[in-house]
Amino acid sequence: MKWLLVALVLGLSFSLNAQTKYKHRGSAFKQNKVEAQFMIGRIVKNHPDLPKNIGYTTIQSLNFYGKRNKWQWQYLYGSPSLGLSIGSAQFGNNNTYGNAYFTMLQMKFGERVGCVRRLRPHVILGTGLAYHTKQYDYLSNPDNIAISSKINNVSKAELGAKIYLNQRSFIGVYGGVYHFSNGKASVPNVGINVPYVGASLAYIFYKPNSKLAKTDSIITKDRIRVNGRLGLGFTKSKLPTGPVYHIYTYQLFASKRLSGKNNVQAGFEVFQHSPTSVLLQHQELSEKSIDATRIVFFAGHEFYFGHFSFLTQGGIYIDQSISKPSIFSSRLGFNYYLKSLHNHIGVNPNIGVAVKSDFGEADFVEISIGCGF
Repeated sequence: MKWLLVALVLGLSFSLNAQTKYKHRGSAFKQNKVEAQFMIGRIVKNHPDLPKNIGYTTIQSLNFYGKRNKWQWQYLYGSPSLGLSIGSAQFGNNNTYGNAYFTMLQMKFGERVGCVRRLRPHVILGTGLAYHTKQYDYLSNPDNIAISSKINNVSKAELGAKIYLNQRSFIGVYGGVYHFSNGKASVPNVGINVPYVGASLAYIFYKPNSKLAKTDSIITKDRIRVNGRLGLGFTKSKLPTGPVYHIYTYQLFASKRLSGKNNVQAGFEVFQHSPTSVLLQHQELSEKSIDATRIVFFAGHEFYFGHFSFLTQGGIYIDQSISKPSIFSSRLGFNYYLKSLHNHIGVNPNIGVAVKSDFGEADFVEISIGCGF
């Protein structure tokens, strides 16, 4: 189970280096910088059984960013910075949650857009792995239902702005959310969510002085495509020492390319729990076994990065379930396509890995295969 989380992180790592054989005209440029960042926030009580929030969470990180505009997708996204972040978090309720030490891969978008002189707003997305010093234990730490494993995924979404002091340095101001979870590789796993604000100081080693010309090989339009996807999910039973069981997922949806870098999609998904999981939920096989099958109407979006894509989906359950009363479903993950998404349309098989959640609480980790026609 934990190896699937590692695969999810490695998927982003490869997507940062996604390559196509079509390079841009013009010389590539670099921008390397190191940034020290400090953040403060509070844990969100996203489950009624979480302990009362005591104290603030502090997060420190050292971020390294670089630019090398060599591949097509980098042009499409306005030359984002690619970065590595190393940091630590000291959680509120420290006796329960302890500390976390993490490393993340990050992408920073929008730096070339300026509102006023010296001010550069931007968006940062990142994901990686975290080591937690304290996790759930039935005897010694029963209150920590948020984290039950030492190794977990850490992700963040951040909105910030740079205020340049001179050509070589800037101050950053930020606001965002950190999320720590194992994707229900072990239970309990409510997850830790920390909204935060922060500031940073950075030094730039090299200033870019050239621009890249647009290429004509990128496909920006296509007809509506019909897609199918089959998935296999892995999750734990409600008992911390319980077995891993499987969920089978089937998707049929339509997608429409909006540009050379993204598409939107909408369709239906069926979740089919294995007989073992039904037995674990209800202790018997009866008419309640209908809970083993659930149907979702969903809408989604994909960002293209060469052969890779970043997938987000959100949906509403059409049927109701006694065991899982949430009506909202969501999915975050990565797909790898046989052909470059920027230059090919039509039949394009893919494989993927994702985390599926119900109203923000991880449900299962999934591997999948799919194809568009």
